[in-house]
Amino acid sequence: MSYDSDQIFIDGLFTDTIIANCLSLNVVNVNTTDSPYSPSDSVVILADTAAGDVVINLSTPANCDNANYIIKKLGASANKITIYPPAGETIDGSASIDVAKTDEVLHIIRDDTSVPPNWVVVSYNVTDILNSKGQILTHNGTHTLPLDPGTDGQVLIVDSTVSEGVRWNTAPHITMFNIVSFRVNVISTAYTILGYLPWDNSQYSDYSLGRLTFYVDISDRDLDVDVISQGIVIGSLTGINSSGVKEFTFTSNPTLDALIEVRAKKTAVGGTSPSISGINIIFNKI
Repeated sequence: MSYDSDQIFIDGLFTDTIIANCLSLNVVNVNTTDSPYSPSDSVVILADTAAGDVVINLSTPANCDNANYIIKKLGASANKITIYPPAGETIDGSASIDVAKTDEVLHIIRDDTSVPPNWVVVSYNVTDILNSKGQILTHNGTHTLPLDPGTDGQVLIVDSTVSEGVRWNTAPHITMFNIVSFRVNVISTAYTILGYLPWDNSQYSDYSLGRLTFYVDISDRDLDVDVISQGIVIGSLTGINSSGVKEFTFTSNPTLDALIEVRAKKTAVGGTSPSISGINIIFNKI
């Protein structure tokens, strides 16, 4: 390890550091038998986590303003170093910070000018966080973390339910089933079945909620359209009183093998019967 009065270089971690009153690069080796470890001066801490997690409780050296610590995790174990500031203080606003990746290095300095004092991460060797092919950097709102690659063909999607906010998923695509391609005059005021979709639950259970699209010609009689499965209405659009392309979304999908039925009726007897054509059921598969 080499250094001069205002530079530190340790295993790929480089930072220009100006520290009031003192600069110390004493090296301390610790492991689980030393945990929790409380350094008494600004030091380089090499923590061996092979046998378990290591806790480091930071202190404020009495003879050194703006105390600074460089902390490195040794080895490739799944164990981690957890670093806590003194009571009433934070590390970049957090109550603690973890050093968890193989050979990960963290450099933190105590900002004595803030009230209360805050420990600031001034350098973080993120390249060492990425240690497997295809990993990318993410952030969970507190720490920078790696996200392992997905499988062939997957894409990255936003997902607020996971801590990183993103995840790998099978590329979404649209599946469309044509129910009626020709024009049907709807002459009855009772629901008439226009077409069916056999629902194979083993194949379609991962489809997101479907929607029905169709075209209508309306003269002086309105039109009601619905979709049912197992006797339950799972979507409808009623009182259609203008011509054009129409659409509605299903409220649920079948949960068992079943028929999906598309039905229509005109709202009043007599007059010019409305017509419907180009009926399609569309699902997104995610």
